[in-house]
Amino acid sequence: MSTSYKRTFSQIASSNSRSSTSIFGQVVKVTTSSNNIDLEGTITVRLSNGNMLTNVFPKHYGIQQLPTLGELVEITKDDFDGRRYYSLPTNIHNFPTHNSPNESVVTTPNFIEPTTVNPYKLYTGDTILQGRFGQSIRFTQTIPNTTSPWSEGVSQGSSVILISSGQTSTENGNSLIEEDLNEDAAILVLQEDGKLSYQGNDDYEGNQAYLASNRITLKAREDVISLSSQSGSFVLAPTTLSIDVPDFQTTADTFTTTNQTRTVESDTSTYNYNQFDVTGTNVNLNYNRIALGENAAEPIIQSTQFLADLAALNAQLVALSTALTGVTAVLAVLPGGQAPAAVLQTASTTLITQANTIQTKIASGNYLSSTVFSK
Repeated sequence: MSTSYKRTFSQIASSNSRSSTSIFGQVVKVTTSSNNIDLEGTITVRLSNGNMLTNVFPKHYGIQQLPTLGELVEITKDDFDGRRYYSLPTNIHNFPTHNSPNESVVTTPNFIEPTTVNPYKLYTGDTILQGRFGQSIRFTQTIPNTTSPWSEGVSQGSSVILISSGQTSTENGNSLIEEDLNEDAAILVLQEDGKLSYQGNDDYEGNQAYLASNRITLKAREDVISLSSQSGSFVLAPTTLSIDVPDFQTTADTFTTTNQTRTVESDTSTYNYNQFDVTGTNVNLNYNRIALGENAAEPIIQSTQFLADLAALNAQLVALSTALTGVTAVLAVLPGGQAPAAVLQTASTTLITQANTIQTKIASGNYLSSTVFSK
Protein backbone atom coordinates (compact mmCIF):
# COMPACT_ATOMS: atom_id res chain seq x y z
CA MET A 1 0.00 0.00 0.00
CA SER A 2 1.14 3.54 -0.68
CA THR A 3 2.60 5.35 2.35
CA SER A 4 0.82 8.57 1.45
CA TYR A 5 -1.84 9.27 4.08
CA LYS A 6 -5.04 10.95 3.02
CA ARG A 7 -6.08 13.11 5.94
CA THR A 8 -5.06 14.18 9.40
CA PHE A 9 -6.77 13.17 12.61
CA SER A 10 -8.05 16.69 13.26
CA GLN A 11 -9.85 16.71 9.91
CA ILE A 12 -11.65 13.46 10.67
CA ALA A 13 -12.35 13.42 14.40
CA SER A 14 -15.72 14.53 15.68
CA SER A 15 -15.73 17.66 17.75
CA ASN A 16 -15.99 16.86 21.46
CA SER A 17 -18.13 19.93 21.94
CA ARG A 18 -20.85 18.48 19.76
CA SER A 19 -23.68 16.65 21.49
CA SER A 20 -23.03 12.98 20.68
CA THR A 21 -23.28 9.56 22.25
CA SER A 22 -19.75 8.74 21.08
CA ILE A 23 -16.44 10.39 20.28
CA PHE A 24 -13.45 9.49 18.15
CA GLY A 25 -9.98 8.88 19.46
CA GLN A 26 -6.64 8.13 17.84
CA VAL A 27 -4.86 5.07 19.26
CA VAL A 28 -1.53 5.77 20.97
CA LYS A 29 -1.14 2.51 22.92
CA VAL A 30 -2.45 -1.05 22.67
CA THR A 31 -2.12 -3.47 25.60
CA THR A 32 -1.16 -6.98 24.44
CA SER A 33 0.68 -9.93 26.01
CA SER A 34 0.20 -8.33 29.41
CA ASN A 35 -0.76 -11.49 31.34
CA ASN A 36 -3.42 -9.28 32.92
CA ILE A 37 -6.92 -10.46 32.06
CA ASP A 38 -8.42 -7.15 33.19
CA LEU A 39 -6.32 -5.03 30.83
CA GLU A 40 -5.57 -7.30 27.87
CA GLY A 41 -6.77 -5.64 24.66
CA THR A 42 -7.37 -2.22 26.19
CA ILE A 43 -6.08 0.89 24.44
CA THR A 44 -5.09 4.48 25.18
CA VAL A 45 -6.38 7.15 22.79
CA ARG A 46 -5.78 10.81 22.15
CA LEU A 47 -8.90 12.89 21.59
CA SER A 48 -9.07 15.71 19.06
CA ASN A 49 -8.73 18.24 21.89
CA GLY A 50 -5.51 16.62 23.02
CA ASN A 51 -6.91 14.89 26.10
CA MET A 52 -5.96 11.25 26.74
CA LEU A 53 -8.25 8.37 27.67
CA THR A 54 -6.64 5.28 29.17
CA ASN A 55 -7.88 1.71 29.60
CA VAL A 56 -10.53 1.86 26.91
CA PHE A 57 -11.96 -1.66 26.49
CA PRO A 58 -13.00 -3.56 23.34
CA LYS A 59 -16.71 -3.06 22.75
CA HIS A 60 -17.25 -6.69 21.70
CA TYR A 61 -15.59 -9.82 23.01
CA GLY A 62 -16.63 -12.45 20.45
CA ILE A 63 -15.12 -10.56 17.51
CA GLN A 64 -12.11 -8.39 18.28
CA GLN A 65 -9.78 -6.50 15.97
CA LEU A 66 -6.93 -4.84 17.77
CA PRO A 67 -6.12 -1.46 16.24
CA THR A 68 -2.66 -0.37 15.20
CA LEU A 69 -1.15 2.84 16.51
CA GLY A 70 -2.62 5.83 14.73
CA GLU A 71 -5.92 4.23 13.76
CA LEU A 72 -9.17 5.92 14.72
CA VAL A 73 -11.75 4.21 16.89
CA GLU A 74 -15.19 5.29 17.99
CA ILE A 75 -15.53 5.46 21.77
CA THR A 76 -18.85 5.11 23.58
CA LYS A 77 -19.83 6.79 26.83
CA ASP A 78 -19.13 5.30 30.25
CA ASP A 79 -21.12 2.29 31.43
CA PHE A 80 -22.31 1.96 35.02
CA ASP A 81 -18.75 1.06 36.08
CA GLY A 82 -17.35 4.21 34.54
CA ARG A 83 -15.55 2.40 31.71
CA ARG A 84 -15.41 3.39 28.04
CA TYR A 85 -15.39 1.05 25.04
CA TYR A 86 -13.93 1.27 21.56
CA SER A 87 -15.29 -0.04 18.27
CA LEU A 88 -13.48 -1.62 15.36
CA PRO A 89 -10.99 0.71 13.61
CA THR A 90 -12.60 3.32 11.36
CA ASN A 91 -12.23 2.54 7.65
CA ILE A 92 -10.12 5.49 6.47
CA HIS A 93 -8.34 3.91 3.49
CA ASN A 94 -10.73 1.05 2.68
CA PHE A 95 -7.70 -1.23 2.93
CA PRO A 96 -7.08 -4.32 5.08
CA THR A 97 -3.53 -3.81 6.40
CA HIS A 98 -4.16 -0.61 8.37
CA ASN A 99 -6.32 2.51 8.40
CA SER A 100 -4.17 5.03 10.22
CA PRO A 101 -4.48 8.59 8.83
CA ASN A 102 -0.78 9.24 9.50
CA GLU A 103 2.56 7.48 9.65
CA SER A 104 2.36 6.66 13.38
CA VAL A 105 1.26 3.15 12.39
CA VAL A 106 4.88 2.23 11.70
CA THR A 107 5.69 2.50 15.42
CA THR A 108 3.20 -0.24 16.38
CA PRO A 109 5.13 -2.95 18.31
CA ASN A 110 5.50 -6.27 16.46
CA PHE A 111 3.69 -4.91 13.38
CA ILE A 112 5.18 -4.56 9.93
CA GLU A 113 2.71 -3.55 7.27
CA PRO A 114 2.48 -6.41 4.72
CA THR A 115 3.34 -5.37 1.18
CA THR A 116 1.71 -8.36 -0.53
CA VAL A 117 -1.83 -8.08 0.86
CA ASN A 118 -4.64 -6.78 -1.33
CA PRO A 119 -8.26 -5.88 -0.60
CA TYR A 120 -10.91 -8.31 -1.85
CA LYS A 121 -13.44 -7.73 -4.58
CA LEU A 122 -16.93 -7.87 -3.10
CA TYR A 123 -20.14 -9.32 -4.48
CA THR A 124 -23.76 -8.49 -3.68
CA GLY A 125 -24.73 -9.76 -0.24
CA ASP A 126 -21.20 -10.69 0.85
CA THR A 127 -20.21 -10.96 4.50
CA ILE A 128 -16.43 -11.03 4.83
CA LEU A 129 -13.95 -11.11 7.68
CA GLN A 130 -10.53 -9.97 6.51
CA GLY A 131 -7.35 -9.91 8.56
CA ARG A 132 -4.41 -7.59 8.08
CA PHE A 133 -2.06 -10.34 6.86
CA GLY A 134 -3.86 -11.94 3.91
CA GLN A 135 -6.36 -14.19 5.63
CA SER A 136 -10.13 -14.09 5.19
CA ILE A 137 -13.47 -15.80 5.71
CA ARG A 138 -16.07 -14.98 3.09
CA PHE A 139 -19.79 -15.85 3.19
CA THR A 140 -21.04 -15.41 -0.34
CA GLN A 141 -23.17 -16.85 -3.13
CA THR A 142 -22.79 -18.28 -6.61
CA ILE A 143 -23.23 -15.66 -9.32
CA PRO A 144 -22.84 -17.04 -12.87
CA ASN A 145 -20.91 -15.10 -15.51
CA THR A 146 -18.52 -13.50 -13.02
CA THR A 147 -14.79 -13.98 -12.45
CA SER A 148 -15.25 -15.64 -9.06
CA PRO A 149 -13.75 -19.18 -9.01
CA TRP A 150 -16.79 -20.48 -7.08
CA SER A 151 -19.33 -19.44 -9.76
CA GLU A 152 -18.33 -21.58 -12.73
CA GLY A 153 -21.69 -23.33 -12.84
CA VAL A 154 -25.21 -22.22 -13.72
CA SER A 155 -26.58 -22.01 -10.18
CA GLN A 156 -27.54 -18.55 -8.87
CA GLY A 157 -27.62 -17.71 -5.16
CA SER A 158 -26.22 -20.97 -3.77
CA SER A 159 -24.37 -20.80 -0.44
CA VAL A 160 -20.56 -20.61 -0.49
CA ILE A 161 -18.05 -20.25 2.37
CA LEU A 162 -14.37 -19.61 1.63
CA ILE A 163 -11.61 -19.68 4.25
CA SER A 164 -8.24 -18.56 2.92
CA SER A 165 -4.82 -17.82 4.38
CA GLY A 166 -1.98 -16.42 2.28
CA GLN A 167 -3.05 -14.50 -0.80
CA THR A 168 -1.47 -15.00 -4.19
CA SER A 169 1.08 -12.30 -5.00
CA THR A 170 0.19 -9.41 -7.30
CA GLU A 171 2.18 -6.67 -9.00
CA ASN A 172 -0.11 -3.94 -7.70
CA GLY A 173 -0.89 -3.84 -3.98
CA ASN A 174 -3.96 -1.68 -4.58
CA SER A 175 -5.68 -4.15 -6.93
CA LEU A 176 -8.92 -5.81 -5.89
CA ILE A 177 -8.49 -9.58 -5.94
CA GLU A 178 -10.44 -12.77 -5.28
CA GLU A 179 -9.50 -15.96 -3.52
CA ASP A 180 -7.39 -18.19 -5.79
CA LEU A 181 -8.13 -21.90 -5.46
CA ASN A 182 -4.82 -22.77 -7.15
CA GLU A 183 -2.39 -20.27 -5.66
CA ASP A 184 -3.58 -19.23 -2.16
CA ALA A 185 -1.27 -20.74 0.48
CA ALA A 186 -4.14 -22.65 2.13
CA ILE A 187 -7.79 -22.53 1.18
CA LEU A 188 -11.04 -24.31 2.10
CA VAL A 189 -14.26 -23.93 0.10
CA LEU A 190 -17.64 -25.24 1.24
CA GLN A 191 -20.10 -25.00 -1.62
CA GLU A 192 -23.76 -25.75 -2.15
CA ASP A 193 -24.82 -26.79 -5.65
CA GLY A 194 -22.05 -25.16 -7.66
CA LYS A 195 -18.95 -25.65 -9.78
CA LEU A 196 -15.45 -24.61 -8.76
CA SER A 197 -12.59 -23.41 -10.97
CA TYR A 198 -9.25 -25.05 -10.13
CA GLN A 199 -6.56 -27.11 -11.83
CA GLY A 200 -7.68 -30.71 -12.21
CA ASN A 201 -11.39 -30.01 -11.87
CA ASP A 202 -13.44 -32.77 -13.49
CA ASP A 203 -16.41 -30.49 -14.28
CA TYR A 204 -18.32 -31.70 -11.22
CA GLU A 205 -21.20 -29.41 -10.28
CA GLY A 206 -23.03 -29.94 -7.00
CA ASN A 207 -22.51 -29.89 -3.24
CA GLN A 208 -18.79 -30.12 -2.50
CA ALA A 209 -15.89 -29.25 -0.21
CA TYR A 210 -12.47 -28.25 -1.55
CA LEU A 211 -9.25 -28.12 0.47
CA ALA A 212 -5.83 -27.21 -0.94
CA SER A 213 -2.37 -26.40 0.40
CA ASN A 214 1.24 -27.55 0.04
CA ARG A 215 0.76 -30.05 2.86
CA ILE A 216 -2.42 -31.40 4.46
CA THR A 217 -2.41 -33.25 7.79
CA LEU A 218 -5.38 -35.12 9.27
CA LYS A 219 -4.93 -36.37 12.82
CA ALA A 220 -7.43 -38.31 14.92
CA ARG A 221 -6.33 -38.07 18.57
CA GLU A 222 -8.58 -40.79 19.99
CA ASP A 223 -10.36 -42.71 17.23
CA VAL A 224 -9.97 -43.61 13.56
CA ILE A 225 -9.81 -41.49 10.41
CA SER A 226 -12.70 -42.60 8.23
CA LEU A 227 -13.29 -41.51 4.63
CA SER A 228 -16.24 -42.81 2.67
CA SER A 229 -17.86 -42.18 -0.68
CA GLN A 230 -20.71 -43.72 -2.62
CA SER A 231 -18.36 -46.32 -4.10
CA GLY A 232 -16.03 -47.19 -1.23
CA SER A 233 -14.47 -46.44 2.13
CA PHE A 234 -11.09 -45.83 3.77
CA VAL A 235 -10.52 -46.36 7.49
CA LEU A 236 -7.20 -45.64 9.20
CA ALA A 237 -6.87 -46.92 12.77
CA PRO A 238 -3.74 -46.88 14.98
CA THR A 239 -2.51 -50.25 13.62
CA THR A 240 -4.97 -51.05 10.83
CA LEU A 241 -5.60 -49.66 7.35
CA SER A 242 -8.81 -50.83 5.70
CA ILE A 243 -9.76 -49.99 2.11
CA ASP A 244 -13.03 -51.21 0.61
CA VAL A 245 -13.47 -50.19 -3.03
CA PRO A 246 -14.50 -51.89 -6.30
CA ASP A 247 -11.22 -50.93 -8.03
CA PHE A 248 -8.05 -50.22 -6.03
CA GLN A 249 -4.95 -48.83 -7.75
CA THR A 250 -1.75 -47.44 -6.29
CA THR A 251 1.50 -46.37 -7.94
CA ALA A 252 4.76 -45.52 -6.17
CA ASP A 253 8.52 -46.03 -6.43
CA THR A 254 8.75 -47.64 -2.98
CA PHE A 255 6.08 -49.05 -0.66
CA THR A 256 7.01 -50.33 2.80
CA THR A 257 4.75 -51.60 5.56
CA THR A 258 5.98 -53.02 8.85
CA ASN A 259 4.13 -54.95 11.58
CA GLN A 260 0.70 -53.54 10.87
CA THR A 261 -2.55 -54.90 9.53
CA ARG A 262 -3.78 -53.61 6.16
CA THR A 263 -6.99 -54.89 4.62
CA VAL A 264 -7.91 -54.12 1.00
CA GLU A 265 -11.29 -55.37 -0.19
CA SER A 266 -11.97 -54.65 -3.86
CA ASP A 267 -12.98 -56.37 -7.10
CA THR A 268 -9.80 -55.13 -8.80
CA SER A 269 -6.54 -54.04 -7.15
CA THR A 270 -3.53 -52.73 -9.05
CA TYR A 271 -0.12 -52.09 -7.45
CA ASN A 272 2.71 -50.58 -9.46
CA TYR A 273 5.93 -50.31 -7.46
CA ASN A 274 9.62 -50.33 -8.22
CA GLN A 275 10.06 -51.76 -4.74
CA PHE A 276 7.45 -53.34 -2.49
CA ASP A 277 8.51 -54.29 1.04
CA VAL A 278 6.16 -55.93 3.53
CA THR A 279 7.60 -56.86 6.91
CA GLY A 280 5.53 -58.53 9.62
CA THR A 281 4.40 -61.77 11.19
CA ASN A 282 1.44 -62.46 8.92
CA VAL A 283 0.65 -61.19 5.40
CA ASN A 284 -2.63 -62.35 3.84
CA LEU A 285 -3.73 -61.78 0.23
CA ASN A 286 -7.28 -62.93 -0.39
CA TYR A 287 -8.34 -62.67 -4.03
CA ASN A 288 -9.92 -64.92 -6.64
CA ARG A 289 -6.70 -64.70 -8.68
CA ILE A 290 -3.21 -63.61 -7.59
CA ALA A 291 -0.57 -63.12 -10.30
CA LEU A 292 3.13 -62.83 -9.49
CA GLY A 293 4.87 -61.02 -12.34
CA GLU A 294 3.61 -59.45 -15.56
CA ASN A 295 1.41 -61.71 -17.73
CA ALA A 296 1.72 -64.50 -15.17
CA ALA A 297 -0.21 -67.48 -16.55
CA GLU A 298 1.39 -70.59 -14.99
CA PRO A 299 -0.44 -71.76 -11.85
CA ILE A 300 1.53 -72.45 -8.66
CA ILE A 301 1.67 -76.17 -7.69
CA GLN A 302 -0.36 -77.17 -4.66
CA SER A 303 2.83 -78.06 -2.80
CA THR A 304 1.58 -80.32 0.02
CA GLN A 305 -0.50 -82.62 -2.21
CA PHE A 306 2.20 -82.73 -4.90
CA LEU A 307 4.84 -83.77 -2.38
CA ALA A 308 2.60 -86.50 -1.02
CA ASP A 309 2.16 -87.96 -4.50
CA LEU A 310 5.87 -87.54 -5.24
CA ALA A 311 6.75 -89.37 -2.02
CA ALA A 312 4.53 -92.30 -3.02
CA LEU A 313 6.13 -92.44 -6.48
CA ASN A 314 9.57 -92.17 -4.96
CA ALA A 315 8.85 -95.12 -2.67
CA GLN A 316 7.91 -97.25 -5.68
CA LEU A 317 11.12 -96.24 -7.46
CA VAL A 318 13.13 -97.27 -4.42
CA ALA A 319 11.39 -100.64 -4.33
CA LEU A 320 11.99 -101.19 -8.04
CA SER A 321 15.62 -100.17 -7.81
CA THR A 322 16.16 -102.45 -4.85
CA ALA A 323 14.74 -105.35 -6.79
CA LEU A 324 16.98 -104.62 -9.78
CA THR A 325 20.12 -104.65 -7.68
CA GLY A 326 19.54 -108.36 -7.16
CA VAL A 327 19.61 -109.25 -10.87
CA THR A 328 22.54 -111.57 -11.66
CA ALA A 329 21.70 -112.86 -15.15
CA VAL A 330 22.07 -111.24 -18.54
CA LEU A 331 18.82 -109.67 -19.75
CA ALA A 332 17.98 -110.04 -23.41
CA VAL A 333 14.71 -108.10 -23.40
CA LEU A 334 16.22 -104.60 -23.23
CA PRO A 335 16.10 -102.42 -26.35
CA GLY A 336 19.26 -102.79 -28.43
CA GLY A 337 20.02 -106.25 -27.25
CA GLN A 338 21.61 -107.65 -24.15
CA ALA A 339 22.75 -105.76 -21.02
CA PRO A 340 24.94 -107.17 -18.26
CA ALA A 341 23.49 -107.45 -14.77
CA ALA A 342 26.33 -105.34 -13.35
CA VAL A 343 25.18 -102.27 -15.32
CA LEU A 344 21.65 -102.60 -13.96
CA GLN A 345 22.95 -103.00 -10.44
CA THR A 346 25.04 -99.81 -10.69
CA ALA A 347 22.17 -97.77 -12.16
CA SER A 348 19.76 -99.08 -9.54
CA THR A 349 22.14 -98.19 -6.71
CA THR A 350 22.47 -94.61 -8.05
CA LEU A 351 18.69 -94.31 -8.38
CA ILE A 352 18.20 -95.54 -4.83
CA THR A 353 20.65 -92.90 -3.53
CA GLN A 354 18.87 -90.10 -5.39
CA ALA A 355 15.45 -91.34 -4.36
CA ASN A 356 16.50 -91.48 -0.71
CA THR A 357 17.81 -87.93 -0.95
CA ILE A 358 14.46 -86.71 -2.31
CA GLN A 359 12.60 -88.69 0.35
CA THR A 360 14.70 -87.12 3.11
CA LYS A 361 13.97 -83.60 1.81
CA ILE A 362 10.26 -84.38 1.52
CA ALA A 363 10.16 -85.61 5.10
CA SER A 364 12.06 -82.58 6.43
CA GLY A 365 9.90 -80.06 4.54
CA ASN A 366 12.81 -78.60 2.57
CA TYR A 367 10.66 -78.31 -0.52
CA LEU A 368 8.03 -76.18 1.26
CA SER A 369 8.28 -72.38 1.59
CA SER A 370 8.06 -71.12 5.15
CA THR A 371 6.72 -67.72 4.08
CA VAL A 372 4.61 -68.10 0.89
CA PHE A 373 1.42 -70.16 0.94
CA SER A 374 -1.38 -70.82 -1.53
CA LYS A 375 -4.85 -72.18 -1.08
